Amino acid sequence: MVCGSNPVRSKPLSVVRLTIPALVATVLGVACSAAANPPPIATIVGPFPTVAPPAPVAPVAAVAPAQAPASVFEFPATRTPRSTVTPIPRIEGDMTQAVLYDHTATLLEDGRVLVIGGQTRATDGAYPPLPPPPGVVSAEIYDPSTGRWSPTSPMSNSRTHHDAVMLEDGRVLVAGGLTDEFTLDGATGDPHYVFPIASAEVYDPSTEMWSGVGDMPEETVDLIGTQNNSPAVMLEMLEEGKVLAVGGLGPSAALFDASSGRWAAAGEALSPEHRTRQWHTSIVLRNGRVLYIGGWTGSVSMNSVELYDPLEGSSSSTGSMIVSRLGPTAAVLPDGTVLVTGSWSRASAEIYYPLSETWSEAEEMAMSRMDHTMTVLRDGRVLVVGGALTRKTEIYDPSTGTWSEAADLLEPR
Repeated sequence: MVCGSNPVRSKPLSVVRLTIPALVATVLGVACSAAANPPPIATIVGPFPTVAPPAPVAPVAAVAPAQAPASVFEFPATRTPRSTVTPIPRIEGDMTQAVLYDHTATLLEDGRVLVIGGQTRATDGAYPPLPPPPGVVSAEIYDPSTGRWSPTSPMSNSRTHHDAVMLEDGRVLVAGGLTDEFTLDGATGDPHYVFPIASAEVYDPSTEMWSGVGDMPEETVDLIGTQNNSPAVMLEMLEEGKVLAVGGLGPSAALFDASSGRWAAAGEALSPEHRTRQWHTSIVLRNGRVLYIGGWTGSVSMNSVELYDPLEGSSSSTGSMIVSRLGPTAAVLPDGTVLVTGSWSRASAEIYYPLSETWSEAEEMAMSRMDHTMTVLRDGRVLVVGGALTRKTEIYDPSTGTWSEAADLLEPR
């Protein structure tokens, strides 16, 4: 019913049984009358008193809706407020340099991502690509707030198979890498790079400029030569503010001091029997020691694990994994344990306990992965991406010990 229509009043209220429709009509009639003849608006003359703003009120976690009859709706005893969902940034353009692999991506303090060096696509599609595609000097920045890429100052050296890490002051250290010079293995035909790069340089996001720092020690550089697709150097940030550099093949290690910009030899990170360990992974534990996991001896994959103390410059064996792993990935969980996943043709996962130096099986991933990435999210779960030229991703929940499927990538990686 709307204002202007005739409500049902065929008889006086004293003799009419007041039905629900009649009651609604009566109420609407009164409302329409009031709307047709509103009361006059009073004129208020100043000055007006100063009124202090009300004290801020803490937001209510959840507001219950009005109660409905129990037969229609039963409101739960407790209600968990929904978390705020951050929109996924949309990438509005391609990278400025077509690097496809062996580059690095470093998260900056302001949330942007610095992408450095890498190799370009092989023109003939052969594997291994001959000659190996040259490394690039370019660097660029991705801004998730705009979804756009922008070029920044190039490095002084072209780099591939290098590594990068953010220092405590927000600058980014990049070190190592390989030159384009190589020889061919007579038995396998694989390319062997001739000279690794000893130089290191630092990027300052505030000025977008690079500055040179001291070269890595000669004994470290001599042992980071590598075969195709093996890392030439790996950098790990330590709690003391120093950066640990270890070779992709050799046992040598070095420490970088950002305050002086100099390197110092730090002993041998691998025991003599495992000096040829490659295709392994390493990760810094909460106690500052480094865990070297699995790898390849040149003929078989390994399940052995070693602990390296960079301050003492010594290494020791620890509990071996349940299975051997080539190209695994590791992540330190919120409780300090280490989740290790994947290998060549393996979907299995296991967990390392630093206090007891023991391993236990974890639930398998949905698919086998090798050289994938694992990222610990802010809520403690672990996101696994790529490693099998797949668009599939999955998430491990340490609280339940289970995996769940996540959204697909736009491209296989």
